[in-house]
Amino acid sequence: MAKKLSDRKNRHDDDPRPYQPAQNIEVLREIHGDLAHRWRRHATTIEAIWSALTKNQRARCLLAAWTDLPLMSNHQDPTVRKKTQLWMPERDLQSLAANPACLLDQLNHRATTSLQHQLFYGCREIHGDRKVVQIMTESNPNFVEGFTKLYRTAPNRFTFFPDNKTYGDTTEVIGCETVLASWASEDPSSICTSEPFGWLLTTRQMQLYMALNSMVREILDQKPDAEHTELRAPPSADVQRAIKVLTGRHGDVITNLIDLSKFYDDAIEVARIQEAAMDAFLKLYWTRPGTLKHDVERWFCSQPGMIKDEKDDLAPVHTDRYSSASVFNVVQNHVKGSTTWKYVAHLLRLLQGMESNNVCRPIILQELVNCLKLEWERTRGVFRRYIRLGRGKDFVTRLSDVFDDVGNPQVVMKPTIKDIVDTESERYFLVHLAETSQVPEDITFFYGCLIRLWEGHPETNTFLCDARDHENRAFWELVMTSNFCCKLSQVLDSPPTSTTEGTKFVSKCHTLEVDFLNSLKKDKHIDLRDFCGPISVLLRSGMAEGCLKRLDTLVTERMGTTIRGLYDDVLKDAIADLSKYCQEFEAAEATSRQDKSPASAPALVTGPKEKASNISNTTKASMPREKNSKQDLSETPMRYPSPPSPARAFPRKQIQENEKTKKKKTRPISLTTSHSAEKSQVDETSPTSPSTASPMDCPMFRVKPCTAEFFWSLFGKARARSTMSWKSFEAAMADLGFSVMRNKGGSSVAFVPPDTMPELRPISIHAPHHFQIEGYRSLILSRRLTRAYGWDENTFQIA
Repeated sequence: MAKKLSDRKNRHDDDPRPYQPAQNIEVLREIHGDLAHRWRRHATTIEAIWSALTKNQRARCLLAAWTDLPLMSNHQDPTVRKKTQLWMPERDLQSLAANPACLLDQLNHRATTSLQHQLFYGCREIHGDRKVVQIMTESNPNFVEGFTKLYRTAPNRFTFFPDNKTYGDTTEVIGCETVLASWASEDPSSICTSEPFGWLLTTRQMQLYMALNSMVREILDQKPDAEHTELRAPPSADVQRAIKVLTGRHGDVITNLIDLSKFYDDAIEVARIQEAAMDAFLKLYWTRPGTLKHDVERWFCSQPGMIKDEKDDLAPVHTDRYSSASVFNVVQNHVKGSTTWKYVAHLLRLLQGMESNNVCRPIILQELVNCLKLEWERTRGVFRRYIRLGRGKDFVTRLSDVFDDVGNPQVVMKPTIKDIVDTESERYFLVHLAETSQVPEDITFFYGCLIRLWEGHPETNTFLCDARDHENRAFWELVMTSNFCCKLSQVLDSPPTSTTEGTKFVSKCHTLEVDFLNSLKKDKHIDLRDFCGPISVLLRSGMAEGCLKRLDTLVTERMGTTIRGLYDDVLKDAIADLSKYCQEFEAAEATSRQDKSPASAPALVTGPKEKASNISNTTKASMPREKNSKQDLSETPMRYPSPPSPARAFPRKQIQENEKTKKKKTRPISLTTSHSAEKSQVDETSPTSPSTASPMDCPMFRVKPCTAEFFWSLFGKARARSTMSWKSFEAAMADLGFSVMRNKGGSSVAFVPPDTMPELRPISIHAPHHFQIEGYRSLILSRRLTRAYGWDENTFQIA
């Protein structure tokens, strides 16, 4: 990646890049529209504030707002002062500070007239933009030469400035370029110029409008008519309290559980704390405008477009249109977090109430895992957003031509991050935590590294100095969510995340955001410039409340309800769908058990007493593992069903053979090892092995279509063997009535036959890595099932 970025940068440095007038002119029109809207909305307030300031106060405002280009009176070098005066004579510090009407007249002229009018007419005896640029080029020809070196230009390309939507368009003219060149150079009132001269015109106008917009923002910041000072986010005490419930001294997950019910109570309490924290922020936005202004401004300033790309350029994302989108995203982010934690608490209560329900419990557990993964990705995205424009801004770069599925530019980490591993270890860990973490376990690892660094070297702890900082708050939320996921995975032995199962809530959230909410922002339907253009105006009386009300109104017009109402509908639909699915699954499971007949099952030599003992032990082993965890779960042995007495259930000769051929390893390493293990399992079958029985003696099962399709693919020889999911195999065996018993200490999984098939014995199979049954492993698995139970492709039929 480093070589690719360096090659791309060198290519742009060696070859002049093409000038893109369409993109620049679009930004120019948008900036001019922002200035016109601000003046139309706040003209009276701006005039009152600016006139009430003293000369020194006005000078400080000018110096604070206009930092991108030098002011004339700020430089002792007469050459710099002369260039500044020629390029932008409006930026005269002494005149603007001494006479308040000087700046107000410029704002009124630039905001109320068209771009073409300003091209030929100025304000207060100042020439129009065309005349100013002409004087500048005559005095400094290097301006045009610099443009031709930077961009690829052609002599037959001209820029036109009509008074319509095509203002500033560059067109290639063939056949009459000589006449147009003469017209563009000699007629000062011409709307046609050469491409380099047109670039200077649009560049001057763009810089002037950006300076005036900054000046308007600085003026509105001076004296808010309500005492609403900017309030940062309140300390994340609730989040840190939740972390203490879930973590130990170094951020490691607590494994010394005393009672499972206490875990459920603690987990539900953490979910309730997070939901209440999100709702508290939403209430603060209505009552404390400073909090809303702070969060919206931080979200606006942390846009990916604010990161420099490989050409060292920024994206044009500084207009008021993006301020409206920032308000929308801040509110949506907290509403989504609140709804997600509310759904997590609901799922935990369901799990707490069905410890003995082995049918619906895996379904709810899968839904919980996917929901927590969604919340973890949300918190990681917020933290990554803030770190990239904060402590990690020097070590990330934006790819100018690469975007994700929703249109956000892709940001990558620079290889130079390794240079600060010893000098700035805290910064190194924070950037890596944000950029390279893919699972919650990565977050807990880097968090432990940071804690040990801060304890060993307290002088390096600069990140936690201000607990109200936006980066700090996002950090604690991410750590809390990661530790919550890790503890849940350890205590409940949760399955991995899935994109096909347990997606009732996740899929509905994705559909809502991608298909509906993102379209509102792309269509520019969310226009809040009356209340947040600029963002600092939110501190004024009634602006924050009016902004939130306007947001609710605009979303309701298009979607029928507010953002909160949309996510409440998602929550209600997910709960209803999950309940309905569990009921249908329980009914299908009950019907499947009733339809199965044990008459066709292969017979084993088992007495009635041993049969009853086996059934009793199987029932005990099939209970949920959490119920038996009175001690540390990592030390709790796996309880398999007690087999019948070997001396009575099997012949003595077979017992001796089993002792000789017992496996020494618990995990197959290669194909050869798997075949040897498979060969050793052959002798475990009884002398009347189903593999030697005729096809008429094999059992026949009537199963669901998905189960039949799986076994047909597994045993079929006519079709090509493709990769199959291990979870699909477990589901298929569960559909047959087998109990799935996972070994806590390894990858071995035991499949215990149901009570209706006492003749069948349990079988133990190693779960493959990544839970995928590859081609040759499916062949091994099918042979084991055939030797153990006599199953083949004709054993299964659709019910």
